[in-house]
Amino acid sequence: MTTSNKILTGLFLLPIVILGANYGALYVKYKKDDYTTQKDLNEERLIKATLPSFNRIDLGDYRGEQVHVQHGAFEISYDKTSRDIIRFEVSDNTLYIKTTENGYHGVSITCPSFTYLSAGTRVNIDSMYLPQCTLDMHGENARLNFQAQSDTLFLTLQNKASFRLEAGAAIRLLHLEMENHTAMTGDPAASIGQFGNTVISDSADLQLDGKTFRMLLSNP
Repeated sequence: MTTSNKILTGLFLLPIVILGANYGALYVKYKKDDYTTQKDLNEERLIKATLPSFNRIDLGDYRGEQVHVQHGAFEISYDKTSRDIIRFEVSDNTLYIKTTENGYHGVSITCPSFTYLSAGTRVNIDSMYLPQCTLDMHGENARLNFQAQSDTLFLTLQNKASFRLEAGAAIRLLHLEMENHTAMTGDPAASIGQFGNTVISDSADLQLDGKTFRMLLSNP
């Protein structure tokens, strides 16, 4: 083999050797449990705090744009960059969360269940069981995505708030109050068993699947 061919072969094999060495190093770290995943990096950025038990959530003074509620032990978590902005406390069986300034500051709440939530911001309620619950959403920034299951749900939408039933959500009995310029939509895979007390203002926007809408129309 000529010298030029040897050089070309070496240049061709060099990236393969480097990749092999890198993968080998990663494998060794993985076997030694010394491998940092993206999940680990995300966890390192969070502040987590165990909370006393509560069954009510008040987000009336929260202006952080996003709150995620999911099933689990009583806990709150948020990014370390928001440590001086987010304030919270549990008092009289209620979790209060507020921010000292506006902006995007996401918060995650875990709890076994709850009976009341009031908010004027974006809220996602994950799959969890809420036997009887009241949701009070108010303000044009109030956007609630609901994926939970509830036996009886009292839902109030005020001042341009909106509510969406996500796929998998199931409500046996829904008491609904929608003021003017509020909105409610539902995924076809979500279900409402029965409507209770229902008040819908003239300019409210209600978009449900045909079966659910016909049931609403026939509600006495």
